[in-house]
Amino acid sequence: MKLASADMDNITSKNIKSLQQEAKAMIEDNQKVIEKFCNIIS
Repeated sequence: MKLASADMDNITSKNIKSLQQEAKAMIEDNQKVIEKFCNIIS
């Protein structure tokens, strides 16, 4: 992770927001793979 702490016990507001930002970026970066997977399983 680039922005957020990987420590599962870090529940600070800042870290939660950073985790959300990183998750959004991962989804955006992998959108084509996600869509392909969804098409395969549907």
